Amino acid sequence: NFPVLILGNRYVRLNTGNSVYGSSPTLTYNVYDDYSGGNLISNLSISGSPIWNAVSNAVTYTGLSNTSFAGNYSVNYQGGLNLSNNLYNLISGIPINWTINRASLTLTATADTRTYNGLTTSTAVPTYSGLQGSDTVTGLTQSFNSKNAGNRVLSVDGGYTINDGNGGQNYTVSSQTANGSITPASLILQAVTDSKTYNASTTSSATPTYTAQGTDTVTGLT
Repeated sequence: NFPVLILGNRYVRLNTGNSVYGSSPTLTYNVYDDYSGGNLISNLSISGSPIWNAVSNAVTYTGLSNTSFAGNYSVNYQGGLNLSNNLYNLISGIPINWTINRASLTLTATADTRTYNGLTTSTAVPTYSGLQGSDTVTGLTQSFNSKNAGNRVLSVDGGYTINDGNGGQNYTVSSQTANGSITPASLILQAVTDSKTYNASTTSSATPTYTAQGTDTVTGLT
């Protein structure tokens, strides 16, 4: 048996780049003759698939995938590749930055029409688009821009929760309004029974009753 001759090291470095949360990143690499910098080594016969370590916020992950959180990662080679001539060790070069950008999430108010009730709330539920994987949005509500009757604009309320395992930080959120309207409510003024002694006038000391919406009032009723 002849001894295996190892001529030195070759350094595998990720090519810097970026991807979007929810999409599988396309990671490519090159081989150099130095840990950082150095000359690009080409025409190598390499087999296997690279294994990467990715560090973000002091947490180490094995590789990057479509479920990796949005953020900046420092990525270095861990193994998985082989040179056909076995003349060099393939080891990690300097860690390289990879950015996973936030995905876009759009929340859209739903058109709604109802009768005036003294409130700005809407019973319609906003819709959404852009969620990735099994992520969800809960607690979505919307409101009219005024409680008053007339043509109105509906907007998505705050207070919803993006359930993505990362406190909603995997998304850039935008919202869209919708047209709505509030129709006037019926207001019935009800005279009340009264009796009095003749006094040469048509006036009554009793006060009519009414049922208004919310905290609305009617004054000056006679």
